Amino acid sequence: MKHKGWYWAIAALILFQSSDVSLRLASVQTQFAVGTVLQATPLMLVALAAAVRHRIKFRAGLPGRAWSINAAYGLLQFCIGNLLFYAAVQQGGLSIASPAVQSQAIWAVVLGGLFLRERISRMMIGGITLFVAGLILLSWFKSSGASVSGTHLWGLITGILGGLAWAGASAVQSSQLRQKVPLSYILAAGSAAGVMCLHVFILFCYGPSVWATVGADGALKVLAAGCFNGLAVWCISQALRFVEISKIIPVISLSIVLNTLIGGFWFGEYVNFGSIAGMLIVFCGVILVQEPKPRGEFKQI
Repeated sequence: MKHKGWYWAIAALILFQSSDVSLRLASVQTQFAVGTVLQATPLMLVALAAAVRHRIKFRAGLPGRAWSINAAYGLLQFCIGNLLFYAAVQQGGLSIASPAVQSQAIWAVVLGGLFLRERISRMMIGGITLFVAGLILLSWFKSSGASVSGTHLWGLITGILGGLAWAGASAVQSSQLRQKVPLSYILAAGSAAGVMCLHVFILFCYGPSVWATVGADGALKVLAAGCFNGLAVWCISQALRFVEISKIIPVISLSIVLNTLIGGFWFGEYVNFGSIAGMLIVFCGVILVQEPKPRGEFKQI
């Protein structure tokens, strides 16, 4: 039965790549805050429908405190994290944004050690060291290729901060799942709160007229990215029925390698041997920092 798990994992990798490519295509056509709203919309609609179905079937709702906790999750995941990742794609392209945002795996280890007293092994420390060294190498060689090195630097910074926001969101989501809160409720409350905050952000920072700048082609590409991402997360949940998360993570983390190559060969992003070496070191760091985890404990990567 394990081969079914690998099929699901490979499908998730392909869908994550499709989401990233769609987002990269849309990033040159769509204002980043508006794009983030559109990206989150497909998952929000599906999650709301699933939550309503669960409410009708089991006649169980969320207590008041859980609503605020899941709203905080949504703020980190769908508002702050997605905004920063979208900005990273616009500023640095896939070859910068994809490795930088994988810092969420590193942040998860560091935050777990600092606040939850989780064990940090020597292998994890080695993985963190490799990850940081790889990012420095990637940034150094990437910036040597063009006069837009400052733009790439901002892409790196926003990607790392986006990883931090997503790591915090994963921690909140994990705590809610351990308290037996249905995933549909977590996603519905979180995505709705995140999208609402994004609308407020757009209204105060750019005004409603910014929506008029969005073309149909760009909007469809961002919506497609959101659909691909939602399907990828569903495929991961299916894969975890057959294969441990510690074995699936290396498959999904191949997106670091693929996005760097796609960015260079498809989108013409500057890539040289030094930046490729940095990307491979980042990939090795992400793999080493993982510890075997029980099946079913999946955090977005």
